[in-house]
Amino acid sequence: MVEEFKLSDKNTVYRTRYNEGYSKENFIKRVTQNASLRNTKTYKSVESRVFISCKEFDSVDKRVVDVLGGTVDRVAKLSWVYTQKKDFNMIMHKHDYLYYTTEKTSLKTEWTCVFYIQIPRNLTKGEGDITFMTEDRKLHTFSPKENDILIFPGTLYHMVTPIPNAEIDRVVYASNFNLSI
Repeated sequence: MVEEFKLSDKNTVYRTRYNEGYSKENFIKRVTQNASLRNTKTYKSVESRVFISCKEFDSVDKRVVDVLGGTVDRVAKLSWVYTQKKDFNMIMHKHDYLYYTTEKTSLKTEWTCVFYIQIPRNLTKGEGDITFMTEDRKLHTFSPKENDILIFPGTLYHMVTPIPNAEIDRVVYASNFNLSI
């Protein structure tokens, strides 16, 4: 099932559930393996590019591409794991280019996805929500659950609210996609 949320004339968010057979524990294991490869001098302590290719992450990518009506053999993407600590604050931002850090390319991001691997159970209302800002400057907020996948245009401004009461980290696998190559 795919839910469609039309936020404005230009921006639609899709929500689906991950049910492809890999458990939270499988994903956390892969996140831990990936983190062990991270150069901490280069990447923030809350975010790291995905260096490993594995069936777990690939299954999420396939689900996203299926929702968007593309084919896996015609995809360019950049993936990362976002581990939100309780004291981290994010600013409103967007992902214009596939590589959105200092390694920008001319390849535009058409879609960004976020897959919620782990969400603290003790969050209070509004903590850990994802907020989108459309071109009319209106805010649209979603409260994700574990196994949710949100897919949205890469040019859509977004941010995540802080999680000051969290007893564990909030862990998200994310990707920027270009399906027009």
